[in-house]
Amino acid sequence: MTDHRVSDGWLVIPAEVRKGQAEDRTYRLSAESTGWLETIRRPKRDLIWPWPFAESYLWIAYKRLRKRAGLPSDRRSSFHRMRRSVASHFEAAGGNATELLGHSDRRLTQRSYLDPRFCKAPQAVDRLFRLNPHDRGRPPGTG
Repeated sequence: MTDHRVSDGWLVIPAEVRKGQAEDRTYRLSAESTGWLETIRRPKRDLIWPWPFAESYLWIAYKRLRKRAGLPSDRRSSFHRMRRSVASHFEAAGGNATELLGHSDRRLTQRSYLDPRFCKAPQAVDRLFRLNPHDRGRPPGTG
């Protein structure tokens, strides 16, 4: 299994292990994450997480782990759920989840990745001005 490379606080995911296999993706890591990864890599070795099994076994092992933890273990609750969660939280924090995920179509991100419980679309009442901030909640003319 091809592994990811970490150097100087950057994580590189090679194209050959990404969906579509079109391009490498590079992500900046926090100093804390980089420190933890270096701790995991001791003794120093090429792969961060050596995997002696077939690639397909990862999903079986992850499902087993979720069951033991009392978490949902159905098909929709696997690794892709983490991707959707990251997208939703990133968008809710003001980021652009479409760019983060490398999608070319914003509609795909909105339809399939953004959880409306976190990424609530702004409503007119949230954005439009108020005539008098002291009269909030009272209809006009009710003093």
